[in-house]
Parts: sequence; structure tokens; C-alpha cells
Amino acid sequence: MQQLLLELAPSPPPTLENFSPGKNGAAIQALRQALAGGEGFVFLWGPGGSGKTHLLRAFSAAAAAARRDAAAADDVARLGEAEQVALFDRMHGKSGSYGVASTASAGAPSPAPTVSPTATSVATNTNAKPGRQVKATP
Repeated sequence: MQQLLLELAPSPPPTLENFSPGKNGAAIQALRQALAGGEGFVFLWGPGGSGKTHLLRAFSAAAAAARRDAAAADDVARLGEAEQVALFDRMHGKSGSYGVASTASAGAPSPAPTVSPTATSVATNTNAKPGRQVKATP
């Protein structure tokens, strides 16, 4: 009996280029704009399996390659209110003139957006600078 070799290559690391946007073109566009010097803070939200974690990892890698000061946080809805406020304060500090930041959650930021998923108001912290939020869809 001869053993057959089964080649299992690891998945390639997540990049903005290997993300298949489907209905999430706005999400990838927002992250690319942030990296290019546009809006410095992006909040991605949507159900599991919509690509948020892939995009956060790709965002972090792209920021590092561009030598940008960046931060990313996933599953922020698991944090308590005080922890979320502290995280958003830190993220907004990163999103200053040279930094970029992105977070992701399964749910909309609190308070939930009232106009559209791409409204420019984020965060529970009323002192926070405006950012960009994008709803990811599976």
C-alpha cells in the first residue's frame, strides 16, 4: 500500500487585494481611503462571516507596510461600556494626522446609526472625533 501525499498549504494572509468584497465594496473602500490619508477612523459592523476580521487583519498589514501608526480591534461589542469608551478614546487618538484606526463588531455602534450604515458619526463617546462606519454584509 502506497501512502498518497495530501498537500495542504496554509491559507494566504489576509490582504485588501485578496478580499472578495461582494456587497462590501464600501467597507474596503473606507479602509483604503483611511490608509491613503482620508478618514482616520473606520468602524466596521455586521454579522459573523461578513469579512470584518479579514479586513481588520488586512488593514493592519497594509498600515504596517506603509509605515503608518495604526490600531485595530475586533469584537468590540464584547467589551463593557467603560471599556468601549476607553478603546474609542485610544482609537481616536490614533486617527490623528498620521495614524489610522479600525474596529469591528457584530452589532452597530451604540447608539445605532439612524440614517445609513455609512453615516459619519461613530462611538458612544460624545467627545470623539467623527469617523466612518460601514456595515458589512455576508
